[in-house]
Amino acid sequence: MVVLLLIELALRIRFPWDLMLRCESSFMTTMLKLHNGQPLFGPIADANNSVASPALSYVTFAVLRPLGLDLDIRWCRLVTILAGMAAAACAASTITRLSTAERDRYGFAFAFGVAMLLIFKNFTADVPHPDNWLALHAVATLLLCGRALAKRSPALATAALMFASAGALIGLEAAPAPLGALAAVLLGNRWEWKTTMVLIVVTLVSWSAALSILLVPSDSRWVVFNLSLGRGFDVTSLWLLAYEFARGHYLILASLAIPCFVDLVARREPACRRFILIWCCVGLAEILPAVPAYLIKMVPADGLAVTALWLFLVVWACVWSAAPRDEVGTTFGVLRLTATVLLLLALVPVRFPPAQSAYEYGERLDRAVAADVRAGKRVLLARGTSPLIRAGVTSVPLDRADTVSLLWLSGSGGRLAATNERFQHHAYDRIYDIGDGYGLAAAMRAAYQPVDHWPAPDFFARNVGRPWGYVFGFDDGMQDVVVLEPR
Repeated sequence: MVVLLLIELALRIRFPWDLMLRCESSFMTTMLKLHNGQPLFGPIADANNSVASPALSYVTFAVLRPLGLDLDIRWCRLVTILAGMAAAACAASTITRLSTAERDRYGFAFAFGVAMLLIFKNFTADVPHPDNWLALHAVATLLLCGRALAKRSPALATAALMFASAGALIGLEAAPAPLGALAAVLLGNRWEWKTTMVLIVVTLVSWSAALSILLVPSDSRWVVFNLSLGRGFDVTSLWLLAYEFARGHYLILASLAIPCFVDLVARREPACRRFILIWCCVGLAEILPAVPAYLIKMVPADGLAVTALWLFLVVWACVWSAAPRDEVGTTFGVLRLTATVLLLLALVPVRFPPAQSAYEYGERLDRAVAADVRAGKRVLLARGTSPLIRAGVTSVPLDRADTVSLLWLSGSGGRLAATNERFQHHAYDRIYDIGDGYGLAAAMRAAYQPVDHWPAPDFFARNVGRPWGYVFGFDDGMQDVVVLEPR
């Protein structure tokens, strides 16, 4: 199944447009900002900010910019995929440390494979999105804290706490992570009081430094408190939350997590007790906040991915790594084998590569935008940046449709005055509106008229929307295109 997953990833990563999921367009806009030496969060009047993860953008840019690949969505996807693989490796390492190498020779490879399948079951796992990075941060924090306590090393403890403090730069749900890590480190060992004070000070200083990156710049602070936290909760997501935990691998892991947790708590091995302590502390601080984040408007079924991985850690630790030696015919052996088979069946990769019609859709956009640029026309592409980049336009686009939607949903539609003014004064000679992205922008409708239209790829027209589109690895990033020109 891992081979099938790798084939799936190879077929999906090669799609050369940032339209597979909507988050790709927002991410590539931030990459254009960094490419042009601009801050990640710019003036609100530009209408091109997003709730992007600073760590995701900066790390991807730092890796790809020296190679000249920072504006190629395919390589950006690869960086995120590697982060997911690293998270799987950290998860496998954490779990297999609970058993001896002699008893569990192939434990790491087995756990790594299953963790890979679990992480990449998430529909955002192969696109530039913070989910893989959040999983990597959480599991690496657990691993570092575990090594620090096992070796009783103040240096490792300091490194673990500084690493945990970077959680806020990955996602707001991970902002409390250093508090969980600090609690685990202090409760897991009797440190000298001087060491304890140093650990507390290091945590507070590094946490403050990470938060200052988000909260000191005024534009960044506005995005955090208005676009990210100002959207409120979407009550309709409650049934989707119940739906997620009532099917597939979520149901299996949620059903096994409590008895496995109780079993590990009852054991007297120091490694198991350290694992449970850190799992609880970091989980409460970094994993639990992902559940309410799931209910925020415009946050699809991606926020639960790290929750599933966290449940997997305790389940796999119980039924495989920390389990006593047993024969297949025993009751425990039968239950273990049954749970493993069911979980593997639930993790069979089912995401499709983009169909030929999706390639034709992107190629048509490329041809149209390139012709407009050659003719000297000012082009506004509602979503996506790849057609502009291939046409030689690497300036940062304004008036992004997803940003406009975020502003309306957060109750900040009044901040679109500059966007409306650009529409009214015909700042663009041609607009490619994908999926009625400017449906709430009355100024655009008054100033522009449709002159052409082409439909979405067949697959997307039939399957976008929750939950089916996400199961297949797509959302509504590719919808009908309406071409508009000034009236």
